[in-house]
Amino acid sequence: LGQLQWLASQAVPSIQAGLSLLMGHQVGATVSTLLAANKLAQRARWDSQTPLRIHAHKEPCLVTFSDASWMTRKSGHSQGGHLVFLTDASILRERECPLSLISWNSSRLARVARSTSAAEVQAAADADDEALYVRLALYEILFGPYPLAKWGPAASAIPAALVLDCRGVYDALARSESACLGLKDKKSGLEALALKQSLQECHTSLRWCHSAAQLADVMTKDTPDSRAP
Repeated sequence: LGQLQWLASQAVPSIQAGLSLLMGHQVGATVSTLLAANKLAQRARWDSQTPLRIHAHKEPCLVTFSDASWMTRKSGHSQGGHLVFLTDASILRERECPLSLISWNSSRLARVARSTSAAEVQAAADADDEALYVRLALYEILFGPYPLAKWGPAASAIPAALVLDCRGVYDALARSESACLGLKDKKSGLEALALKQSLQECHTSLRWCHSAAQLADVMTKDTPDSRAP
């Protein structure tokens, strides 16, 4: 599983969710766990033949898809995942653009979530953190070094969007002005407030999509319906 983990993190994102969930079964593993590991290794061998295409982008922009699957893991934790794409800024003006996948992750969320919304908030915060890191790295590539004290303006110089499919969390972040953004779970409310502040300060556009268009679904569960074609 350790070798598969390296492969999943470096070149084969399609197996990362299944691998992460499988690693949660290492304690108390059974014969079915071993069989599932063998199937995953076979799929990794097949999926590794699919190339990751990096397109040329005239106006670089980042679009991050974030998703979560509530209480998917054996331990009762939820699974969070995201996909960070490099694309053209015109996508923010509702134009169709090619996407270049440059960062991804699927992992157990740190806190046990009390609801789907709580899991989605955690996953979105993790996705925003990764997107900020990529934006700063991209800024250095395009414009050179920047003073650490001015990391906010540097990140803002790279247009970006965060895409969610959870309508409740989207509405809380985009429209609510109440305490803890109207979320019943106060811990999630505080995390959502921090996320909202980050989105505003770094000029990150918040977008909603329906579940069938959520590309990060493949990073939160290991089912035939969720797997990337």
